[in-house]
Amino acid sequence: MDSVISEDFAPLAQALEARAAEEENYSAQLAVYHRGELVLSHSVGEHLAADALTCVFSCTKGMGALVIALLVQDGLIDPAAPMTTYWPEFGAGGKNKLTVGEVLSHQAGVLGVPGGVPSEVLLNSAEYAKVLASMPSIWPLGQNIVGYHAITMGVLMEELVRRVAGKELKDVFEERIRKPLSADVYIGQDPSLESRYRDVLAGVEAPSEFLIPSRQLAWR
Repeated sequence: MDSVISEDFAPLAQALEARAAEEENYSAQLAVYHRGELVLSHSVGEHLAADALTCVFSCTKGMGALVIALLVQDGLIDPAAPMTTYWPEFGAGGKNKLTVGEVLSHQAGVLGVPGGVPSEVLLNSAEYAKVLASMPSIWPLGQNIVGYHAITMGVLMEELVRRVAGKELKDVFEERIRKPLSADVYIGQDPSLESRYRDVLAGVEAPSEFLIPSRQLAWR
């Protein structure tokens, strides 16, 4: 895949190249669209090629939100309805009045499980969803308290999609968004793409230990 560098955005490409030259092992990709037109697509460094795939981490929440929006458009989800309309078990622990909109706007107060969960649960969102549904909120509900559900929001969205569409969120994304748009972004990587995948490298000043939010919680 060749670089795309329009005249007006050439200085930006040059700045990216200069940044890579300053730091050993620095690699980056950058794509810029202006009014729907690709004006810059450029990669620098030895670690990344223009067609390399990397993990986008929490950007996946936005991809999942597009799926939820389609289901709202289809009339399958009402953001103002209680979450229990679609997922009755979610009402446990006093969460029965939470609306879909409140849950999806990080107001549910189920940021994780104190002490964490076994890896087999963490890697199985359907099982993790059962655990989250059984938990009370860690803060008083109905007070517009918002806290970033870093680890659990994907699980909550996935279970909602299962309940209303009868499919996995990633499958709806593939069928209705990625394939029709020929988008080179994926929820779950097909083995055929493995040769293009590159790990995200840690920054020079990255913390030595990654803190898992669910392990920092305490019950109220």
